[in-house]
Amino acid sequence: MATFFTLHGRFRLIDLVWQLSTDVVAAAAPDPTTGSTRWQPVMNVLGRLPYFGVDEGNERWPTFLSKELAQDLLDTPVFEGGRARVADLRTCCPAGPGAKLGLMLLFNLPRTPTQRQAIPLMRSLLESASGPGGWAHGNPSELELHDIQFMLCELQKFLTFNARNSLRYYRCGAPAPSALPRRRELESLEEALLLFGPGARAVSAEELLQLHGCWQGLPAQAAGPSEGLRSGDRVRLREAGGARLLALGSGRQLRPAASTAEAVAVVLERSGGPGLARPGDEVFLRAPDGTHLAARALAGGRCVVDAPLASGRYCAERAWRLQAAAGAAAGGGSGASGTAEQALGLQPCRGELAGGTLQFSRDGRLACAPPAPRGGGQPVVLEADLRGHEALERVRHEVWEALQEGLRTGRLVQDAEGALALGDAGGVRRRLVGAAG
Repeated sequence: MATFFTLHGRFRLIDLVWQLSTDVVAAAAPDPTTGSTRWQPVMNVLGRLPYFGVDEGNERWPTFLSKELAQDLLDTPVFEGGRARVADLRTCCPAGPGAKLGLMLLFNLPRTPTQRQAIPLMRSLLESASGPGGWAHGNPSELELHDIQFMLCELQKFLTFNARNSLRYYRCGAPAPSALPRRRELESLEEALLLFGPGARAVSAEELLQLHGCWQGLPAQAAGPSEGLRSGDRVRLREAGGARLLALGSGRQLRPAASTAEAVAVVLERSGGPGLARPGDEVFLRAPDGTHLAARALAGGRCVVDAPLASGRYCAERAWRLQAAAGAAAGGGSGASGTAEQALGLQPCRGELAGGTLQFSRDGRLACAPPAPRGGGQPVVLEADLRGHEALERVRHEVWEALQEGLRTGRLVQDAEGALALGDAGGVRRRLVGAAG
């Protein structure tokens, strides 16, 4: 017997959705008197299906999947006149699992609310958006109840006291860079130029390599030598001018690494978005599982830097301020590009440790205090994580060779100013959309 959890069962469920299509269209029909439509009747129809609704007492309530499908239908001809003519967008919306958890955390509820309980709570939040201290990002009358549902779902991912839902880390690209076959590298360069080329502005070979690398999830160094650390780079934490590196040990706390291989690599994320990391920038340090490193004060000027599992994505208490580390060069004297780079140290942005410099104290423990005098502690600085550097060089070489092949064969065309264009833009477009010929 096939259940709805199997692939065959899921196709059966899709068939059931299609069988309801006539009823869905009828439920979305405009009111003959007012001409307005409502989306609750559409969700009620979808809620008859398994996983699209739930029994609460003697009533059937639509749930998350009904809401998701109905949201898509709102912007189709099923709803005559579109969203502008839907009368109940501010009064009706099922709560998904994330929104229910958000309500529990916001209202300190002891158990998960039912749909009957959740919808009135979401309505109260929507009403409060128009009051004092309410919605400050536009006209609150333009908000829908679905906006509240969505924000509750996102809110619970950010709250630091949310122990029920640990942060999930979605990676883009492979952790270890690897080259594609030459033919595919050239195709991906063509596709990057078509998809991300900025229209009227010319794109140079260097810019195309950067666009391509970002699209493929490659480290920034794959586009060529870097002038310094950038947002998105993998970095290690090292003692300035020394050999000591930091690892993420038991209790998820930073400690001196026993070996280079044990050193933890974290992702540098600028609050200001992509770009070169400079002194004064506010940044976050993302651990391999997606959590952010933060400093906590201990007695005697000591501190602990850890990455707790409880969700706290980009919360202000985990932000760091980059500072120039006097007398220290990144990587013990040279950067990723082989040239001298200014080393970047770390200061907590907020809390009782704000303004202190993360450093190794004389006894080898971590401290967060004003810059140490000569002969005192050594600051902790960031350096590019170049493990797998040989693989990265191979990727860089293959992509560059693919670019040169494109220029030789006419698949890429370069004018006298160095601007690139596609030799057959129509063919690349057809390949992307899967069209024949």
